[in-house]
Amino acid sequence: MAACVVLFERGEVPVVEKILKAQTAGAVGVIVVDNGGCDDGLVDCGRLGGARDGGFAKRDGVHAWSGVKIPAVMVSAADGERFRGMMLLQKIVVEGLGEQLVQR
Repeated sequence: MAACVVLFERGEVPVVEKILKAQTAGAVGVIVVDNGGCDDGLVDCGRLGGARDGGFAKRDGVHAWSGVKIPAVMVSAADGERFRGMMLLQKIVVEGLGEQLVQR
């Protein structure tokens, strides 16, 4: 997993625990995909790492976040679907057309 950005779903396992495991495995960043618990603008789900107002990271101990050294962001479920779709693409070089993305 070295030098990869990890994409994972928000769920029952605390977000910080998932990020720390990805970091330990060598990930350089994490994208958390909302599971529909937030509004489309990601406004009503609390701040990353916060428990205020039942934020999405409410099960995460605040001190655990001090161990996170890689960037982590959260995206909407719709954006997560777009990311998953892009993961199915690979880059090829077509003579005369240059680099192209094709489905695996």
